[in-house]
Amino acid sequence: MGALLLTREDGTALAIDLCDTMENLRENERNGFYQTQVAKFADKVTGRPSREFYEVGVARGVRGGPELLSEVQ
Repeated sequence: MGALLLTREDGTALAIDLCDTMENLRENERNGFYQTQVAKFADKVTGRPSREFYEVGVARGVRGGPELLSEVQ
């Protein structure tokens, strides 16, 4: 699980929240975690937020993560 926040110079943003299962995603809503995270940005949101869900495939053995990012910097 993890999250990513992408922003543009014009102020638009895209938040990506990765959950390992749909059940964990639903649990984040049931226990209030999602709502708490969204509330942190309430004073910055000017339009109506929207939400979409996608299944993301993961390949084993693919290099990535903090180790790869540190090589780029």
